[in-house]
Amino acid sequence: MTCMEGQNDICARLMCAADGSALAELHRSAILNTSSKFYSDSQRKSWATGLTTNGYMKAVQNGETIEVAVATEDVPVAFCGRREFGITGLFVLPEWQGNGIGSFLLQRAEKALRKNGMSLLRVDAVLPAVSFYERHQYNLEEKRVHKTRGGVEIQILRMTKNILILNHT
Repeated sequence: MTCMEGQNDICARLMCAADGSALAELHRSAILNTSSKFYSDSQRKSWATGLTTNGYMKAVQNGETIEVAVATEDVPVAFCGRREFGITGLFVLPEWQGNGIGSFLLQRAEKALRKNGMSLLRVDAVLPAVSFYERHQYNLEEKRVHKTRGGVEIQILRMTKNILILNHT
């Protein structure tokens, strides 16, 4: 496990099978607590539909890497998924947002992808996450419509970042 600099109570590790339930609840909570200025109640509920304990392990079995940020007693407070093309999802429990945990996980994912030879990363960002990704030097590529697990459409933004030209550790 690797811990956040200056915050040894938050550490990152790869997801394990026992995390499924906690990740589903974390994911659901982050979605449902998204501000109504971005998505309606029905859009948020549709987006949060169908999150299952086993879904995260299936994603890992299908090639996704999921890194989990845990607090004391190994309690998940955030997670970041990645595949060979970039970030598949980054969610932080609402009560833990604004503490640098999302940035910590994103930087770890970028470093791993860069180490694997990736130069251009992409993420399909939900509207409330756009400013977060902009702060991390992602650029808007295109507006898109995404059909949620519940079948309702939401607007998202495809964003990209060239990680080879940036001087990050």
